[in-house]
Amino acid sequence: MSDTSQGPGWWLASDGRWYAPDDRPGYVLAPPDPAYAYPQYSGYYQYPAPRPTNGLAIASLILSILWLIGLGSVLAVIFASVALSKIKASHGQQEGRGLALAGLIIGIVGLIGTVGFFLIVTTSASGINQATKEIPASKPPSVAPPRATKENTVNQLGVTVNVREPSATGFTKVLVQDVAYPVPEGVGTVAIASVRVCAGTGGSQSAASSQAIVMRFSGGHVPHSGPDAIPSLGSSACTDAELYFELPPGSRPTYVAYRQYRWMVPAH
Repeated sequence: MSDTSQGPGWWLASDGRWYAPDDRPGYVLAPPDPAYAYPQYSGYYQYPAPRPTNGLAIASLILSILWLIGLGSVLAVIFASVALSKIKASHGQQEGRGLALAGLIIGIVGLIGTVGFFLIVTTSASGINQATKEIPASKPPSVAPPRATKENTVNQLGVTVNVREPSATGFTKVLVQDVAYPVPEGVGTVAIASVRVCAGTGGSQSAASSQAIVMRFSGGHVPHSGPDAIPSLGSSACTDAELYFELPPGSRPTYVAYRQYRWMVPAH
């Protein structure tokens, strides 16, 4: 109610005063606008259930970090690929895509690191082997061939033999130093045995029975040295001599012998 009109819809009553529109007799309140009506809620708000995280995605991330000399990286890549496929097929029912992607990326980086790691190890091993090959092996100190005793019957070249029970005209010590073959001689070839012999206190005489140094060849031929190949020796005297033996065609010397003693001739 007012003494003056306050706007559209206000009306003048018989008492000379202005009244609001809703004070007019017979006025009906208009229903509220549905656009501004407040929703009516009943009960409690239902929150959606949480979505599970894919287990393979979690395992992929853990294995990619562990590495395990490349094994973890391989499993991480496999698990991540399977997890991404399952998450996509779940249509939003599973989570963990970010974990799977992280495991996949770290796993791939781990695989690249594994290749580099094994390349470094292989290169280092090859370098060590090469260095080992280049280091010359230390040679054992040269040792003079052992002196032969009376009991030795088979010897290498360069070994002196003490003859057991030498004869009155024989040798007490015999050494076959070397054998050279084939050596051209006349119209054929020969094998030459370089020897050193020593007589006893009674000396030695030039005789086939006392010298009897022979050479055996691979074909079975066994020639003797000549009776004058070694001169007669005085008491306890020694001498060097070269004994010539005809070399049969296609054969080679196998050993030189004096009585029961032998000096083996290596093949060359």
